[in-house]
Amino acid sequence: MALAFAREGAALIGVHYASNKEAADATVRDIEALGTRAVAIGADLRDAKAAADSIAGEFKAAALAATGKAGLDILVNNAGIAVATPMAQTSEATFDDLMTINFKAPFFLIQALANDIRDDGRIINVSTGFTRIAAPTHPAYAASKGALETLTLALAPDFASRGITVNSVMPDRHERGLACDGCACGR
Repeated sequence: MALAFAREGAALIGVHYASNKEAADATVRDIEALGTRAVAIGADLRDAKAAADSIAGEFKAAALAATGKAGLDILVNNAGIAVATPMAQTSEATFDDLMTINFKAPFFLIQALANDIRDDGRIINVSTGFTRIAAPTHPAYAASKGALETLTLALAPDFASRGITVNSVMPDRHERGLACDGCACGR
């Protein structure tokens, strides 16, 4: 996704990472090879609000240094974990991690950056097809992404006054040639 934004001419891309700084730095190099500035920003999303505030602060400082403006055009909430655990085996710690990383952290990141998203900007929340089909192996994951989709709907009217769209998207398994597990297509 970051490389696609770079190919489209983004001025600066923030690449978040939780623990794999080397992978984030490699992504930054790939983005910069396309002529776009990029910054790697580390934060553990299990710290939800503190992580969101840290990410927002680091990005705003990098944007100010790179472009002279502290704002941003597009916020993509793409981080997430998907633990394949049926309900009966889901521990409270697993449930809390899923909800915190997949829902609570994006909530507070949007809150931290809301005033910095330019008018006519975008907020994109990445969801999952498990919110549309039965997912007995991923109930907590599906619930966390369902919460993110509901948040998307709740925020859209508020941001609309500034021309900011708030949308959920989900990866399309058809485009990637993968089996659809429950899809009517029969793959």
